[in-house]
Amino acid sequence: MPSPRSINLPFIVAHTPSYRQHPKSLPEPPSPDDPVISQPNYFSALSISPHCNPALSSRSRAPRLPPVAVYPDSPTLESDSFFSPSDSETMSSTSASGPLKRKVVIMGSTSVGKTSLTQQYIAPPTYTASYYPTIEDTSHKIVKHKGVEYDMEIIDSAGLEEYSLFPGKYAVGVHGYMLVYSIASRQSFDMVPTIYDKILDYAGLESVPLVIVGQKTDLRDQRSITKDEGEALAKKLHAGYVESSAKDNNNVGVAFEMLLNEMQRVYNPEPEKKKSGWWPF
Repeated sequence: MPSPRSINLPFIVAHTPSYRQHPKSLPEPPSPDDPVISQPNYFSALSISPHCNPALSSRSRAPRLPPVAVYPDSPTLESDSFFSPSDSETMSSTSASGPLKRKVVIMGSTSVGKTSLTQQYIAPPTYTASYYPTIEDTSHKIVKHKGVEYDMEIIDSAGLEEYSLFPGKYAVGVHGYMLVYSIASRQSFDMVPTIYDKILDYAGLESVPLVIVGQKTDLRDQRSITKDEGEALAKKLHAGYVESSAKDNNNVGVAFEMLLNEMQRVYNPEPEKKKSGWWPF
């Protein structure tokens, strides 16, 4: 007959399913005859284990998994993300009767056309040649993408420069990013990887759903960034890439479709198709 001590001790019994699922996070339970390990020490071990309490463990970035995303009528895009299906369930913000909520942030240097790009997507045609610096503007749009309805919250952020303080709020609760530069501005192009690194540092992530947009293709006579340079940067950052013109309403919708693809791939991955046939492999 087990001793009273072994009956009252609420540890997880070895070789049960619960124990096997957490082999690294739980210490071995003490035996009733072990005089060294006391019951209070066992519970202390449970409460201070860095594996059980992520807040006590140091921040580390998850390993990179680089799948390849292909979009119709656009170049092959290489992208990666460490998010798991459990993460997608947490971030989806779904409801049984409403669309999936997706929060995206449009970022880049000043005067690259972020606001014009956003306005053309929300309610075309709304292009205006006048320039007024944006502090922050939030818009909503209900869209249907690959049979899924989304409520997109689009944040048009203020322009950032090299030494600007990064707004930490843009690294929390955001599902995807669109980094915009002007094909006529080398400085704005060089800012893209700088902003991306700040996003990862503030969010503590290895990667995020991302699309890079080379804006103002209507300024072809002033082009200083080639399309090959843009594609190379997108490949390096594992992002989607497209060139657009808000003035001509060219590829504006394509840019946001790409971002929806990236977010859908991460947060709503399509189930793997089972192979036909008798053999399971």
